[in-house]
Amino acid sequence: MTNPSPDSNPSSDPGPAQGKGGEPQAQPHTDGPAAVESATVQIADQAGGEVPATSAAGETPYQNLWIPLIVVPAGIVMALVGVFALFGAISTDTNTLSDNLGLVVRGGANERDQALFALMQQAAENNKALAEDRELPHAIEPGFAGQVSKAMGDLDGDEHNVRLALAILLGTLDDERGAESLAGFLDMPDVADEDGKLRIAAIHNLALLAEHSPESVDPATLYPRLEKLLKHPDAGLRGMSTSLLGGLRTEQARKRLVEVLGDENLGVRASAALALARLDPPEPQARALLTDLTGPELYASARQSDPKQFRRPDDVSRYRIWAIAALARYEHPDARVAIEGRLKDADLRVREAAMLALGEQ
Repeated sequence: MTNPSPDSNPSSDPGPAQGKGGEPQAQPHTDGPAAVESATVQIADQAGGEVPATSAAGETPYQNLWIPLIVVPAGIVMALVGVFALFGAISTDTNTLSDNLGLVVRGGANERDQALFALMQQAAENNKALAEDRELPHAIEPGFAGQVSKAMGDLDGDEHNVRLALAILLGTLDDERGAESLAGFLDMPDVADEDGKLRIAAIHNLALLAEHSPESVDPATLYPRLEKLLKHPDAGLRGMSTSLLGGLRTEQARKRLVEVLGDENLGVRASAALALARLDPPEPQARALLTDLTGPELYASARQSDPKQFRRPDDVSRYRIWAIAALARYEHPDARVAIEGRLKDADLRVREAAMLALGEQ
């Protein structure tokens, strides 16, 4: 795996989605080793897509970090881009979900790629319709979840990308086999997932399920897996794991996240603090770190120890904005004082975030 270096999401949220290096992901950017956008692709509706870094201060940044979307490995989509350029995308108006699933299992190489991408697009469009209380644009036939589960069983053992995509699809169908299959990816050894892309995508989608379909996620099966990842040498996997741990919202998760506040990597500590702020009630032990995260000093210090960390001003601004919004959940007077202290900050977006947070307290 790459050496960790922090470099932001989702949405009504279990905490920011982590890129390699332990840093949450909001808007795709290219620096930082294996940031999430280079490891995964997010398929979402355009109107409700990712939170732009430039607008984060103008909205409720912390509450909008996690959005209902599907994350699939970039390895799939990079291949699909080439396929679409040569042959064009499959029309999802004429292919049903079952049609596309059948092509994923039995089609030729190009057909399988196009069908898989179309299938995930259809799932994303259905999710959007559900969120907007509209009729589903793509009918889900009786027994379709069972078809997906069988298709997963028919895949070759090394077709990890396709299996992951189908596990995500099962999750969008509120089928418990989706979460179970995604959880299995957390057990992958480094040699089978050298850059962590598969595990990051699986954790990300498990966090989405924990947020939007908590009954489909079993904390008891996830704790031992997350415990192992929280001790992993790669900060990106540790940081992403804190997001999922926070999404479980149990006292066991709270206690473990408090311990993660002592992690050596600032991005991982920040992820734990943000996750703890989302619990009900917010964890008091995270408040001091969140206060420090509202200023620029911690990031400058981390950058001195490792120049690869927090080298982009936008990344630092995002962290500071998230910390301010997280502090707004605390009723303690010190939290308000910390937010007020950023009203004259040199960073305009930080000032705007502080004004927004004070207005919401």
